[in-house]
Amino acid sequence: MKRALLLIFLLCVAHLCEFSQTAISPPVDQINGPIRQKPLGTLDVIVTGDDGKPVADAPVSISRFGVQGAPRGGSTDESGAYHVANLPVGVYHINVFVPGFIVSPESGSDEFRSYHTGETANIQLVTGGVITGTVTDRDGNPIVGITVAAVRVRESGDTNSVFGYGRPRQTDDRGIYRLYGLSPGKYIVFAGGRAEFGSSRTTPFDRDAPTFFPSSTRETASRVTVLQGQEYSGIDIRYRNEPGFQVSGTISGAAAKNVRLALTPLGKTEVVAGTGQFDQEDQRSFVFSGVPAGTYRLTARGSDEKFKSVAAGYVSTVKVQGIDVNGLDLRLSPLATISGRIVFDPAAQTKCERSPIGSESISLELRSEKRDGDDVFTILAPPNEISVSSQGEFQGSGVAAGKYRLQALLARNNLYVRSILRPRTASGATPPTVAGGPTDSFSFSSGERIGGLIVNIQQDGGSIGGSLSGLDGAPATPFGLHIYLVPAEKERVDDTLRYSELVPNADGGFFFPNLAPGKYFLTSRILLEPLNPARPLTWDTKQRAKLVDDAKAANVSVELKPCQAIRDYQLLVSADGSIKTK
Repeated sequence: MKRALLLIFLLCVAHLCEFSQTAISPPVDQINGPIRQKPLGTLDVIVTGDDGKPVADAPVSISRFGVQGAPRGGSTDESGAYHVANLPVGVYHINVFVPGFIVSPESGSDEFRSYHTGETANIQLVTGGVITGTVTDRDGNPIVGITVAAVRVRESGDTNSVFGYGRPRQTDDRGIYRLYGLSPGKYIVFAGGRAEFGSSRTTPFDRDAPTFFPSSTRETASRVTVLQGQEYSGIDIRYRNEPGFQVSGTISGAAAKNVRLALTPLGKTEVVAGTGQFDQEDQRSFVFSGVPAGTYRLTARGSDEKFKSVAAGYVSTVKVQGIDVNGLDLRLSPLATISGRIVFDPAAQTKCERSPIGSESISLELRSEKRDGDDVFTILAPPNEISVSSQGEFQGSGVAAGKYRLQALLARNNLYVRSILRPRTASGATPPTVAGGPTDSFSFSSGERIGGLIVNIQQDGGSIGGSLSGLDGAPATPFGLHIYLVPAEKERVDDTLRYSELVPNADGGFFFPNLAPGKYFLTSRILLEPLNPARPLTWDTKQRAKLVDDAKAANVSVELKPCQAIRDYQLLVSADGSIKTK
């Protein structure tokens, strides 16, 4: 049974990550003829329960950051440990799945986390939340075999990820459902329709408009706030039995072997809009059934035979007002690419008395500058993860048109990004990445190829860590508190690579890694709405200037020397969220 569960889990992860099959033999590089072995590494995973005891037989999946391929996987031994060797040096996602449990917020989020080879991932599993109740008809009779789903939504002040599903379940012969293994957050619960486009399981209620708890439409649905490990009973749904409408059309434009669609309520990021089916012949005709009245956004993302994203498109507004909506034309446009190479400063390799690091231990990521809910591809777009070869070359594809920030995941705290440069033009000039903008910001048009980038990595950086204490009885970490590092040198004020932002731990601890040597100001803000960790405040030009002014006025400063690791920086926090040194 355990082997069967593990096999099912790995197959599901492979499907969700859209990986193609790859061999497990050690990878090699061909450089000007001779074949040389790529450096290999290991990863260790330690899984414990909420009682601190090891969890045996927990399925573990490991997949490389930004690389298509089948995930490596296995299960923990009696000591809760899992070891994998012969991995190409780089960054990996690790996921542990045990039904009914979630990853503790203390050891990460419930999303995939990233680890560098050579690290040990200490992952604690805790009991997930439970929502249970009944589904009845208008006369109070139980409805048997209807699908019920919980969708996590994001509201003002909610620090959870943008969206998430509890696995849909069907009611039993008493009309009772039970959704378990839920992450903390706010949920809307609905019966009827389908939670996901293209699901193969059908029920007699698929074409109905979903009924939301307690007996509502999407707009008036009641939220259920789920806390870790808590069970919420009595979430009963009185089914409205209202027919939904049909939304259909065709897909045109750029070629794609496979297409994924999502019909999303306008201004929302969760998909709760009826049943979707493709024409099985060419996947160029689609139909959503069971769509309730409302205004929606239709998005599509196409991939090739290896499930590599190659095209995307959307219809910004689809109004369903009492009749079917047919004949939509959803046009796909080719996606953009980005490429370049990592360059280390050779003079800085030995400054921190550490062995030189290979470029394959560096990974990159493009993060959209749009706010959550503004990006039309929030649901369907995979993370823009970019791996780096042992020669320092990188190439990222599947980038939808828009504005992004290029971020680096660095294996050591003493590494930092000094600059990101574009190649020189034919005239010999080096254009800025964005005219008048920061060096890490990129604007992509449909199908554009941005190449020849040079990402300069320095190895003489440092880190700043410490703790916060409440002043005059104030909490150490007021809700919504953000801490910022702002460059104090005048010539660095416009360099966005010198800014850092974080949310401190619940116990008041904080840690800024990968910092360039120099002088910094520290300042703080309480952000209640919108709380959007996907888009740091320092990305906004006006807000960044205001942070600089506030930081200079407060004059809470620290100077970081090359290779220095500050671990005991103490700050006092007032009730209004302002900070000062002890």
